[in-house]
Amino acid sequence: MHYGIQIKLDDGTDLVTAITPTFILDYLSSVKGRTKSYPVPEGLTLKVMDTTMKDTGTRPQALYAENIIISGNTVTFPDSDLYPLGSDIVVYME
Repeated sequence: MHYGIQIKLDDGTDLVTAITPTFILDYLSSVKGRTKSYPVPEGLTLKVMDTTMKDTGTRPQALYAENIIISGNTVTFPDSDLYPLGSDIVVYME
């Protein structure tokens, strides 16, 4: 006998298969000029999310994430003034 649950929307969409699991690896507040490596299992991809937002008048936009370099299992934050104190970055994998 098998047991389990199904979670579906009214339209029949299966939420268990529709949602991609995300694994938070790090929360960094000071990233200027840093390089960090993380263990990333095969099949997962290392990513970053910038939690520092600017107000553009229409909608908030991330400030710094587009300047971060990800190569394999290593994240590099350029040594520039793009990362002031309070530039919080989340490193995760999916």
